[in-house]
Amino acid sequence: MNIFTTYIHTDENIEMAKKLKSKCKAELKKIKFTDNYQNGKTTFFEKKNLGDSFMTLNTYVLKNVQKYLDVLEFDKNNLHPTISGMWISEMYKGGNHQIHNHYDNYSHISGTFYVESAPDSAPLVFYRPDFFNDPFVNLKSKTYNQFNSLVWRFPSKPGLLLLWKSNLLHSVDYNNSDKRIAISFNIKL
Repeated sequence: MNIFTTYIHTDENIEMAKKLKSKCKAELKKIKFTDNYQNGKTTFFEKKNLGDSFMTLNTYVLKNVQKYLDVLEFDKNNLHPTISGMWISEMYKGGNHQIHNHYDNYSHISGTFYVESAPDSAPLVFYRPDFFNDPFVNLKSKTYNQFNSLVWRFPSKPGLLLLWKSNLLHSVDYNNSDKRIAISFNIKL
């Protein structure tokens, strides 16, 4: 029996990633380096709308949110998903993100869309909800699976979209490339 599992929705659109690359680079050029985001640049602290040039991504994300909700079999009649925040991040070699989540009153679903990524770019790492207090943490596994893994890594690759429940803990490992651009966002239901 499999109980209390977490669903990560994935989709891929390489053409969209190619089209968004120059738009992302143009937005990132406007951003100054800050101590809040070392080894890269992000529009996160700007708190501004990315504008109409990202409307195709918005539409794509919201279509995938509907698919995500279908898998979870929620009644969607009274749900009106909206993007409550979206930002671009470019991570350079040596960058990483500590364990965090995005859950608050304005975020039920979170996600990332990879625009650019070299083969040695850092993956996105998800953690089991009981990561910090798992009684099996010191046991060795013959093979790792959804029942005994404490973490699950998704390689960053251009065109990959990931959606997850906003309270799911995640991080980004140490990045080994200078080519990792992702657009992250939160969805309010």
